[in-house]
Amino acid sequence: MIVAKRSRMLAILLATLMAGAFLLPACATVPLSGRSQIMIVGQEDERAKGGRMYQYLYNQYRWRGLVIDRNSSWQAKRAYETVDRVLARLGPAASQLMRRDLYSWRYFIVHSRVRNAGSLPGNHLVIYGGFFKVAQTEEDWATVLGHEIAHIAARHSGERESHGKLAEAAYLAAALGLSAIYGGYPPPIAGHAMNGAQLLVQYGFLLPFSRTHEYEADLIGLMIMAKAGYDPEDAIRFWKRYVSESKRSDVDFFSTHPSNHARLEALKENLPKARPVYRDLSYDPRIAGK
Repeated sequence: MIVAKRSRMLAILLATLMAGAFLLPACATVPLSGRSQIMIVGQEDERAKGGRMYQYLYNQYRWRGLVIDRNSSWQAKRAYETVDRVLARLGPAASQLMRRDLYSWRYFIVHSRVRNAGSLPGNHLVIYGGFFKVAQTEEDWATVLGHEIAHIAARHSGERESHGKLAEAAYLAAALGLSAIYGGYPPPIAGHAMNGAQLLVQYGFLLPFSRTHEYEADLIGLMIMAKAGYDPEDAIRFWKRYVSESKRSDVDFFSTHPSNHARLEALKENLPKARPVYRDLSYDPRIAGK
């Protein structure tokens, strides 16, 4: 009896130590927003994974004949040239503001009606052709690409992976603890408790953090485009037009993205932070392309 009790206590202690081990890494601070983040994923590992995912996506879309070649038509050439010009201004600006190497980029455009763009660690972008329906000017693209660059600059991918590892550690620790308490076979109520804990982590921790990332990317993207010499007011005009043409639900609790209304309001609140950067005559004229 004493041996069994000690074994249970040892298992509980082990579970506690396993969970605590993931909470020890040094916290990082996101430039511009000042938010603290727990990062247990190395930056080089993050960039390597991003590169592999980018190549996988490229190969998949290329195999399906959906990658738009730069010289396939005058429209394609103009689209690539527009993105090139915007990245040539945003990259140096982002590098200065975020104190990271964001100068060079790899991207491709997908033949699709989807109005979306995605970013991957290692300075990779995937742009879906449907976005050219609403992003018609360089200022529009500065808004879109500034947001995607911000995700990479703030290491949101690595942070999400870190959160996932923390959640896995918490589940494992809880399972070990329950197994020790109930002799290896916890009653059904314990299983329900575990399921409830998973839902709580998903909707009370992981998804809200994803929405935090979107708000943060909007703020940092606004600052990046302002530093590059683009008027941040154009971001408000773009998102108003995008929202008016979007059919996405405005319910944000079960979404990784904020609601359309909340996003626009947050952008308006952040404008006073970006205006001084845009009006600062001390910025490097090479960044603004003037």
